[in-house]
Amino acid sequence: MKRHTQGPWIAVAHPQEHKWAWTIEGATGTTSIIARIGLVDDAKAVAANASLIAAAPDLLDALQECVKWFHQMKHMDNEQILYGNGKETAETCAHIFIRAQAAISKALEGE
Repeated sequence: MKRHTQGPWIAVAHPQEHKWAWTIEGATGTTSIIARIGLVDDAKAVAANASLIAAAPDLLDALQECVKWFHQMKHMDNEQILYGNGKETAETCAHIFIRAQAAISKALEGE
């Protein structure tokens, strides 16, 4: 059971308040503010921090999926991996890789 606000989260700049003011908000149709940031006197660092925090649910989901998949793989022998479920294994691996890459890209948006 997750204890954090469900993702996805988005980073929202508030230049009308201050050039370093950002909030992290739930992107599920609510306006709940998850975090306010802007304590760093560097606009680029604040933007990078906001992107990283907003990507947290995506990063967690991708990492949990990787761990689950590796746990399943450790119970298979090489023959099952290579021949028994080869296409399914490759497709699952590709899916996990794409989700992980998307989460990493979202985390690095502010850089």
